[in-house]
Amino acid sequence: NRTPKDIDYVVIGSTPQEMLDKGFEPVGKDFPVFLHPITHDEYALARTERKVGKGYHGFETDFSTEVTLEDDLIRRDLTINAMAMDTEGNIIDPLNGQKDLKDGILRHASIAFKEDPVRALRISRFAARYDFKIALETDQLIQDMKENGEFDYLQPDRVIEEIIKGMNEDNASTMLRLIRNYGVCDWIRYGFSDDLFSKVMENLDNAKNLSPLNKMVVAFYYSYLSVDDMRNLKFPKIVFKTIGNLRTLNKYIDDDLEEVYHNFKASGILNLAKKYSGVFTMLLIITQDHDFVLKLMKMINAVNFIDFKETKSQFNGLSGDEINKIVTDTCVAEMKKVM
Repeated sequence: NRTPKDIDYVVIGSTPQEMLDKGFEPVGKDFPVFLHPITHDEYALARTERKVGKGYHGFETDFSTEVTLEDDLIRRDLTINAMAMDTEGNIIDPLNGQKDLKDGILRHASIAFKEDPVRALRISRFAARYDFKIALETDQLIQDMKENGEFDYLQPDRVIEEIIKGMNEDNASTMLRLIRNYGVCDWIRYGFSDDLFSKVMENLDNAKNLSPLNKMVVAFYYSYLSVDDMRNLKFPKIVFKTIGNLRTLNKYIDDDLEEVYHNFKASGILNLAKKYSGVFTMLLIITQDHDFVLKLMKMINAVNFIDFKETKSQFNGLSGDEINKIVTDTCVAEMKKVM
């Protein structure tokens, strides 16, 4: 009952040159994918893949005119993704994907599933999206990937790309649980004790209304990863910077209100919080401290702070730094009134 965002076509018996001659625009890097000149829908030449090396780049692709529709469908990752529909609405379903769809089962389309480690990430994401169960035999193939060292060839940016997509789902915690259980990424598997991981996943379940990037903050705030670790793992900049700022800020939760304010301002979250109330939800989930978050909310509501410090001009004979101090002192005084 989901509305498709686009329609993708499989082209049988054609060649890249024929597609170009018909005015299609090429967009595929590793294999021929084209955009229709009018509708801009995607048209991909039917293809098969053969494993020739480690990792998800270790494939040789065949997109000759001899490749059939069934050949193309069978090389897909899951049976529910190995279906097509013709122009008259007839379903081509060589692997009984419709039955698995009805039963809520995520099942590999072929034994070749274990040749691409990214599929362990994708199937975990699909489990989070649809609340489907992973077939036992598919579960075993994922464990085989771990034993065969396939996960060692996953690039950090590809892992983070899939995790961000998974954070779009209401049950994002399901994806991270599966990735951790399968040992897809050591930095997730060993980044939390079992008890802490359960608590963090509970926090993530309470963050369903947050943006994907703020969910990532909630998920990895308590991990052992440093800000530098997250940078090296290709976390989005806003995520690792926010986690670093929040960790600094939370050191001052019990300090004097004025000290808290200055650290809150220094953390860079002040301006963000003015624009986006979700920051407070994220803080509340992480800190579990309603009083502290309430104080910070009152700060934002009470302060219309303008940072004059960066200005080069003077006003009434005062420098930017002097204006900044007056505004800061006034804001802190106002905040104390509303507490």
